[in-house]
Amino acid sequence: MPGDTDVPDPPAAVEDDGQAGGGAPVMALLDALRSGSGDPRKAMLAALAGGGGAQVDMIMKLIDDQSEDASAALREELMAEVREEQAAAVADLAATAKRLFEERTACSQRLEDLAAALGACPVCFGDDLLCDTCHGAGRPGARAPGAAEFARYVMPAVERVRSAVRRAARRAPWPRSTASASMPPPSTMGA
Repeated sequence: MPGDTDVPDPPAAVEDDGQAGGGAPVMALLDALRSGSGDPRKAMLAALAGGGGAQVDMIMKLIDDQSEDASAALREELMAEVREEQAAAVADLAATAKRLFEERTACSQRLEDLAAALGACPVCFGDDLLCDTCHGAGRPGARAPGAAEFARYVMPAVERVRSAVRRAARRAPWPRSTASASMPPPSTMGA
């Protein structure tokens, strides 16, 4: 018809499901993403070179989702490692605390035994005027010592001192020097 403008027909090259000229690279990219084999970046470059349009956008979204999943998996793995390290540190701390409490209990018992051996206040040994137990009057010897504790803690020390005194007494006296032998006895010096 005269006067009508001719409208060109739409291009016949537009097809669905990756069958257009760039369909083969797009399918290779999808296969690489699904199987985990191959490099998705190389397949993506091939798809871009072949012109994939909406399919390339979809594949880019899949790549982004896959990298987010990998980041989330890595984050979760790191968090699991941190939790394990923290659990180990807490277990070590608990073991140390238990050992310290046991040592404190043993030291407290030893201190009480020593205080009993000396007849002193088991809390402050008479050094604290504000002590609830003795009000500062519990110095060693303030009470009669406990017999068993005295024999365990004090007697070995007393025997050691006695032995040292006996050894010192058995030693021969030092020889007199010639200068002290020529001096007159002290009783005649002042007269």
